[in-house]
Amino acid sequence: MERYRAGNQKLIGFLVGQVMKAMKGKGNPAVVNAAFAVMQELSSTVGRSGLDAPELSMGMSSDLEAAIAHGATHVRVGTAILGSRPTLR
Repeated sequence: MERYRAGNQKLIGFLVGQVMKAMKGKGNPAVVNAAFAVMQELSSTVGRSGLDAPELSMGMSSDLEAAIAHGATHVRVGTAILGSRPTLR
C-alpha cells in the first residue's frame, strides 16, 4: 500500500479466490455468510485506504441473495439463467 501511495507501484486490481469452489455450490449458509462478511469488510477497508475499488464481486446463483445482502456489486448467475450444465473435466 505504501509503495502504491508513493507512486512506486501501479495497482491494477486484486483477485480473491473463489471460496465456494471447494464446497461445490452446497455451502453451509453460516459459512457462506461469514465468508461474505469478511469480503465486505475487506472491501470497506480497501475503500477507506483511499483506493478506488468500488466493485465487490462474490457469490453465485445458489447464494446470490446472501452476496447482495453483503454488498456484492457483481454476482455470477449462469446456473440461474441457463440451468445446470455438465461439469468439464
